[in-house]
Amino acid sequence: MGWYLAARRALVMAVVTAGITALTIALMAATVPMPSLLGGAIAGVPSALLLPAAIAAAVVGLFAAGPIGAEVIAARHLPLLDAGLASIYAGAAAGLLVAAGEFSQTPLLTAGGRNVIGYTGVALLALRFAGPVAAPVAPIAIGLLQGVFGYNYGRPRFWALGLADQGERVAAIGCAALFAIAIVWLLADDLQRAERIIPPEAPSVAGGSPFESIEISQQQEELCE
Repeated sequence: MGWYLAARRALVMAVVTAGITALTIALMAATVPMPSLLGGAIAGVPSALLLPAAIAAAVVGLFAAGPIGAEVIAARHLPLLDAGLASIYAGAAAGLLVAAGEFSQTPLLTAGGRNVIGYTGVALLALRFAGPVAAPVAPIAIGLLQGVFGYNYGRPRFWALGLADQGERVAAIGCAALFAIAIVWLLADDLQRAERIIPPEAPSVAGGSPFESIEISQQQEELCE
């Protein structure tokens, strides 16, 4: 497990994710001015709704290096580990934002926690279908596109889930669905990888240790001699 956390740069990304989360809490209701191309001149996008895209990019940055070391041949459930690690990072960041929002009575922070889950789902889906280079870019690009095209004279459009208010159930369900779909894809990859590495017809020693397998191989060689 230690080699996995080191290869995924878990400590570095924990610091980065915590830093962006703290910045989101510190800025709270600050807005980022952006042109609104489909309604109004300039839309001020709350940073608490936009910065979660950067948190998701940091989370998926864990996997941006692609295959690591013996990952290609190691008989380990790596996609399963990736799904678990992404869930821990995204869940921790979202939990901190929601807790800060409830404590400070700032609904935008609570909505930001929702956005962390949704943007992380987008990033993981991009990792699955577009590769590790595009994965960190996808949530930031979608966040900016929502800021530019997602407002209709100050009100978020129905499809701009990342701009919705805290109480919007559709946005909460949509973000949760994106994350759940991404995790399911990772788990499906884990099953496919396990079938490739360990085919059903491969011989195995039930309940045996690696040392027992070595002893059996040595005995077979002696019999052949």
